[in-house]
Amino acid sequence: MVKNITEMCEALKMNTAISEIMIFVNELKKVKTIDNELWRGFIKVIAPFMPFVAEELWQEINVLTTWDKQNSVHWQTWPEFDKTEDKNSTIELPVMINGKVRGQIMTDPSDTEETVREKVTADTKLAKYVGGKIIGKLVFVKGKIVSIRI
Repeated sequence: MVKNITEMCEALKMNTAISEIMIFVNELKKVKTIDNELWRGFIKVIAPFMPFVAEELWQEINVLTTWDKQNSVHWQTWPEFDKTEDKNSTIELPVMINGKVRGQIMTDPSDTEETVREKVTADTKLAKYVGGKIIGKLVFVKGKIVSIRI
């Protein structure tokens, strides 16, 4: 989330940044407890979009009884994201077969067209569409989509 919002703010795409915050909040609703450092980072990220709410949350999480400019969330450093984790993460790609999305496969950034072809044929959900058939054309756009013509 931090990576996406940082890039969106730099590109002045504020609506998509708000959307990314909403996606993250929906994920937070699924867990029972939230780590304090994660919560502090989240407050820092929402501060440009919701300054007064972020300030109230920041004062509360840090148990600050009186307001001091030096303790404001707006004077804190922007949270950093782990760039090594980002490079090694797997991506879920949609697989189109004859123009219709039929499923997804998990790919690594290092996957080639041949490994993607193997993953498609090995996937149980996609097997009913490609099993025993000759794949005429496979188009693999890294990080975007896999399109197959049979």
